[in-house]
Order: sequence, then structure tokens, then C-alpha cells
Amino acid sequence: MRALFGKEAIESARQEEQAEQEAELRRQRAQGRVHIGLEQALRGDPRRKLPEISLRRNIFIQGKDNWPMGSAGGLTMKPVREGADGLTTEFAFHHDATYDRSQIIFFQVVGMGDPMMMVSLLQETPYHITTLLQVSKVATQDQNASLAAELIER
Repeated sequence: MRALFGKEAIESARQEEQAEQEAELRRQRAQGRVHIGLEQALRGDPRRKLPEISLRRNIFIQGKDNWPMGSAGGLTMKPVREGADGLTTEFAFHHDATYDRSQIIFFQVVGMGDPMMMVSLLQETPYHITTLLQVSKVATQDQNASLAAELIER
């Protein structure tokens, strides 16, 4: 191609193509429609890290710095009864109206069939269990095992 059209023509066409791509990206950013990768979408804002106390509060898992800030979204554990020996306590999961609304929204998003809508939902409610599990499956299909494992861990 270079011999046929010359170096300047090829270089000019390449620069023009690159300028068009950059202009399209700027236009999409202005409209809020930038397509980003799954991992980039789920990475928390580095300026909004979890407080140190939250990272250490869970006895089952050590929190990570890049996990987003957010609440449990209405899912809590309530004591049901104490053991006869007084050393054990039985708990049950309890979900309030906030969690029920999150579940309804989750099922609506699943009905749409768009995995990126599910990622958007996870950005809004970063610790909604059902969404975490489903997006983990999406990450597995996307062959991103490390992200899938991190979502399960979260």
C-alpha cells in the first residue's frame, strides 16, 4: 500500500482515522455512554476506599482496599436463639424492604438479558449478594477468573 499511495497518504489516513475515533470517544463521554471493561466498571473509586475498621470488621474474610464503599443493602443477621451451653448463638438472615426492592430491580435487570445492566446495578448496590453471584458468572464467561473470585469473596 505504501508503494502504491506513498508514505504521506498512508500516514495521513491513519491520523485521520485516529482523530475520528478520539472524537467519537469524546462524544460518547459527553453523552455518558462510554463502554468500559467489566473489571474497570467494578473497580471502586480509589479516592473512596473502605475505612480501615470496615476492612477488619468481618471475621470471615479480610476486606480489600479496592472494594467500593457501600452498605449491606438491608441484609442483616438477627440472633434466633442461644445455645443451652450459653456459648453458641444461632443466627438467621433478615432482609428488610430495601433488600426486597433491590431483589425486584435485580429480577427486572435479569429479564432484560443485558449483562452490562447487571454491572450497572452492581455499581449502585455493590454488596447485593444475588447480583454479585450473577456478575461473577458473567466474569467467568468473560474468562476473567480473578474478578469472578473477587466478586464471590466480596
